[in-house]
Amino acid sequence: MIELNLVLLCVLIGLVGVVFATIVSLIPGLHIYSILGFVVLFLLNLDEEVDPMLFSSLTVSMLIGYCLGSCISATFFQTPDDSSIFMVFPSQKYLADGRGYEAVYITALGAVIGAVISCLLIIFAADFLVDFVDLIVEHSLWIIATGMLFVWMSEWPKDPARKKKRWKNLAAAWVQLGMGLVTIIASGILGIYLFFSQLVPPERSFQGLAAAFVGLFAFPSLIQNLFSSKKVPDQYHGKSVELTRSDIVQGTAAGVIGGAIGMMVPSLTAGVGNTFSRHAVAQSGDKSFLFSQGLSRTVYYVGAVLLLFIPGVVIRRGGAALFISMFYLPETRGELLIIAAVVLVASAAGWYIFTLILKGVTKIVHRINTRYVSLIGIIIMLLLTYYMLGLSGLMILVIATFIGAIPLVYNTRRIHCIGVITIPIMLSMAGLTPIVCQIFGIA
Repeated sequence: MIELNLVLLCVLIGLVGVVFATIVSLIPGLHIYSILGFVVLFLLNLDEEVDPMLFSSLTVSMLIGYCLGSCISATFFQTPDDSSIFMVFPSQKYLADGRGYEAVYITALGAVIGAVISCLLIIFAADFLVDFVDLIVEHSLWIIATGMLFVWMSEWPKDPARKKKRWKNLAAAWVQLGMGLVTIIASGILGIYLFFSQLVPPERSFQGLAAAFVGLFAFPSLIQNLFSSKKVPDQYHGKSVELTRSDIVQGTAAGVIGGAIGMMVPSLTAGVGNTFSRHAVAQSGDKSFLFSQGLSRTVYYVGAVLLLFIPGVVIRRGGAALFISMFYLPETRGELLIIAAVVLVASAAGWYIFTLILKGVTKIVHRINTRYVSLIGIIIMLLLTYYMLGLSGLMILVIATFIGAIPLVYNTRRIHCIGVITIPIMLSMAGLTPIVCQIFGIA
């Protein structure tokens, strides 16, 4: 039987976690898995055991804080992660028009609603989700492969490349598409070494992926900001934000589909899932899009943790669930309900803190030199990576940054960098790991 004191302590830890993560996520380039990695190492080195429910509450609340706080850094400082990469494009248009507050507010509102939907899905549709996960397990290989192929094929040349001769137009268009394929392959090779070799100690292997994610998605933008003289224009802080019923319904449908794909299919993050969902619901309009992006992120991050708490099964999806499973595996419905309560309370508290921070940032962002902010983010991430992984971590970060710069230079999708996890996982599912290790000289 679960004691009331434990429940209250879990809620309190959740409040601390969401406030801390919301503030820390303002640091450009910082991924929440890097912070959670520190927490895990700290707990492993403690002489006394900590109740795993407390760590689970801290983890899920920090994910919520990250989904809220990173909306600000991704929009104002252009430092997205793998799940918010598509959000950057419409939000930058809003930012240029002085409507950055509106873009961030809509995205974060979707995030809070996504947290609520995640709880409802896990509590009331757990049996269906378990059956669905069991159904797709045997088909994961071709689902992931189809997803990556669709992401690449659905890209359309963004540069009209008006040349005098048709073949030059065709060649210019295929430079962009071809470099997208190069990005997938290059990130996949990096992933092969991360998954199958000993670049980092086994107990810190996921920190290697965190360093790679920062290099692939956030670092290129930070470096670009250092050499850009662009200044954030004055931002308008409205008393209200307009969202139509159509925006909410369409955004919710797209967000749930995209987040659920990332939540249940191994290695397909919300970024890839959103590519499918936009086509599935024929999504149109920037507001609907931003709303769905925020919603899908929390379904992806928080929903994956809640999957682990479904009684009677073990479904590990995402790094946060992996961290929790290092300490214990939930077994009772009571534990699920406690974590769901933490999610709801943390979402409410996180939203309040987020709105205060957003108003403050909106008022002063035009005075902030983004070069200094980006430089601070670079220094912090370099120090964190070195502390966690040493020189090998810095090497991973540098290589990943070069790969992540390819989409910026050739104007192709940065979501192609997700090949860092999809390629090695597909190879493993296909039983090709020994052959691949032999080809790449991995012992």
